[in-house]
Amino acid sequence: MAKPFDGIVLQKDPSCATTRFYQIGTACSVARKKGWEAETGTIGEGRKGIKVRFEAIMEKPLFYAGVLTLATQPSVS
Repeated sequence: MAKPFDGIVLQKDPSCATTRFYQIGTACSVARKKGWEAETGTIGEGRKGIKVRFEAIMEKPLFYAGVLTLATQPSVS
């Protein structure tokens, strides 16, 4: 988590009512990681996790329209 990140982030719709993903960043205006914090307790709905903040300069929110293939193991570059 301490490594810098510059790229495109896909965020699943928080309502989970749809399989829609928001796209943060583009090829010309990448998303940058602006910090993270590990929670030893629980966050959001009683689940343990890590909060990560990404920022990108964008005109409006984008909806990702591509095909996603879920990996069994996350890839780290």
